[in-house]
Amino acid sequence: MRSLPLKTIGILSALAFSIFVIAIFLIATHLFTLATLTPAHLLPADRLEALFSNMPAPMLKRFTDAFPLLSSITDDHAAIAIIRLDDETPSTVIFDRVTSQPEDTATIMGPFKVTVSDARATKFLGLKDARLAHHTPYQLLSTERKPADQWAFFAAGSLPPPSSLPQHLFSALLQTDSRATVLTLTPTGCEVRVAGTAWPAMVSASPLFVGSMSGTLAIVRIADPATLWKVLMEHLDRPNLSLVRGSLEYAVAQFFGPEVSIRENFLPLLTNATTVVLTQTSSSTNIAVTGALPALQELTQRLSTLRDAFSSAVAPIITTTQPLKRDLTFTSLRIDPSTISTQRTSQGWWQVEHTIRGDAHEFTTAQSAVSFALSTNSTLLTDLLERDENRSLPTTAGHGRLLMGGVLNLNNLRKLFAQSAPALLEESPVLLLPLPSTQSIVWSIEATNSVTTLTVNNEQ
Repeated sequence: MRSLPLKTIGILSALAFSIFVIAIFLIATHLFTLATLTPAHLLPADRLEALFSNMPAPMLKRFTDAFPLLSSITDDHAAIAIIRLDDETPSTVIFDRVTSQPEDTATIMGPFKVTVSDARATKFLGLKDARLAHHTPYQLLSTERKPADQWAFFAAGSLPPPSSLPQHLFSALLQTDSRATVLTLTPTGCEVRVAGTAWPAMVSASPLFVGSMSGTLAIVRIADPATLWKVLMEHLDRPNLSLVRGSLEYAVAQFFGPEVSIRENFLPLLTNATTVVLTQTSSSTNIAVTGALPALQELTQRLSTLRDAFSSAVAPIITTTQPLKRDLTFTSLRIDPSTISTQRTSQGWWQVEHTIRGDAHEFTTAQSAVSFALSTNSTLLTDLLERDENRSLPTTAGHGRLLMGGVLNLNNLRKLFAQSAPALLEESPVLLLPLPSTQSIVWSIEATNSVTTLTVNNEQ
């Protein structure tokens, strides 16, 4: 038998080596794929209701009203999914990482042991077409999530509709109606991201704002309040829209009289970055607003209109009675201008005008070129003008324009609602916000062309 030529042996050896290398590459690729496999690669996008990743069992209890099957979950798992079966019955799909030799009856998919509450769910799982990992809203919202993050993905329309005023306001601000949403727990609070939102063109607000002061209830910085008002008008349902608008208009009319309205007198002032401060003293709740209006003459006129309206809203009356013949008397009523006190001062670059009405209410305005400040309490306004904007709102690179943010003192707000609107405390809280029971929070809302992000940090 003739021996193979050396050239032929070389070719066969090279071919065998190539096959060996390709085999090793395929095995390595397969192992890498298994190692990087996530539950989203195994779940159907069109049947998913929710996916909870590394979410602690106590936190799952918040969602049992929306997803009753979660009430049976008592242990922590790598991931828990809720999917719909053919008859719309929900089923849980529990993913646990395989750390030891699994029992023979266990269902193993990649690095996970999979347990379902309904055996019919198994046929929808696995590496098939139309997986959640390739679903556009999921990709948009999950790109920044790390393997150890505690977070939940909710498919569009899976969360129950809002039922209380706080829920409706939250839904209108983030436009959560029928949109995919992600909630992520962070070391300092939480983050909510909503896909598919479309905000009007708005400039980005500065992340700097004034710090809390005595009796602070809320500090809110808004990039464009007039545009925000339009968004609320568009997305808030009619009953709650009527309630919010009616309550605000009533408060304005009580303070400034019926000739002043939010639409005609306030929104034109609030077309640029604005800060609203709400505080409470032992005797009253006070508000201050700072902003800017580039048209100097218009700003001066609008402030003057508000001062005049405030002064005449509750007319101080002098009553004079004169005797007439046949035991008759004549009573005259006239306005007493002496009961309206006006004081003009300067504070740095600011020109301040302080008015006190006969009913003891006060209204203070300050103007420095095209910047202005308004307040129902002169002490609050003075304090506000002296403070530097040295605090920063929580912002993240890549999250887009800063639309609004600020501080909420939950303790003080709860006390205020307990006195003035106890029904709000009894209403269901916003499902997506695991707010602390005693702390204040610092929050912000940012938006790109496709995602709106709410960041909430607890404040000691």
